[in-house]
Amino acid sequence: MKSYPKGLFIFINNIKFERAVERDGAEKDEEFIDILREMGFSGDNAHNNKTVQEMWDLLLRFSSQETLAKVDSCIVLISSHGDILETRSRDRNITERELYIDGVDDITSQNAGNHLLCKDIIALFNSDQCKLRKGCPKIFILQACRGPRSVHRGKADGPISKHLKQTHPNWRDTFLLAPSMEGFKANRDPERGSWLFMALKEVFPEHAYNKDLETMKNLMNKCFDEYARKSSDELQQTLSYYEYGVSKKLYFSPGLHGSRDDVD
Repeated sequence: MKSYPKGLFIFINNIKFERAVERDGAEKDEEFIDILREMGFSGDNAHNNKTVQEMWDLLLRFSSQETLAKVDSCIVLISSHGDILETRSRDRNITERELYIDGVDDITSQNAGNHLLCKDIIALFNSDQCKLRKGCPKIFILQACRGPRSVHRGKADGPISKHLKQTHPNWRDTFLLAPSMEGFKANRDPERGSWLFMALKEVFPEHAYNKDLETMKNLMNKCFDEYARKSSDELQQTLSYYEYGVSKKLYFSPGLHGSRDDVD
């Protein structure tokens, strides 16, 4: 994180959909953009209400831009509806389950064949096409439901989800924050936004200057506990945090800034 800006970010926020329910309060998630800029990151305002193809085109352009080669990190933020896609593997005769993000054309049919899979988003930034240098962190903050289940008063409803396939041996220096555990919905306050971004806005301004991402993840889970206590529906939620090919702690403000010529 010695470059200036420290990194580039892209934010996609889908609120209104052709068929799915509107995500009331999701516009508040975009307030996190100001916090990222104050921390030294650079990026455009949120891209709102995009189809699956439009989201993919935006991510493809972002990952392949030459400017990424001049910074030390990138952050991909998506706030939308989501769910699990089940596909049948013909060669292995098994059912595979993948997490996907909805576009405003809300491809909710399992047979639609046009989904934006989370694994494809991450793989895009772990390919040779991505201009970010090897060894630089890639952070993904994906706010979307990860299944149909909810937790009320400590009890989970709905069918139990089998283990989801979500990793790849070639992923390196990759961090993923997801709002809930596999198989569960992501909660959202109609006035304050999604719980994930509520916690990000609460924790990062106070602690990003001296704490690493994993430590802040634990603080965000404490925020979730507080939101659950105040929830009129007595909803609960557990943050999920993943590291792929990571051998270092990730600090956003190491106190080192300057030109790339100063970096060994």
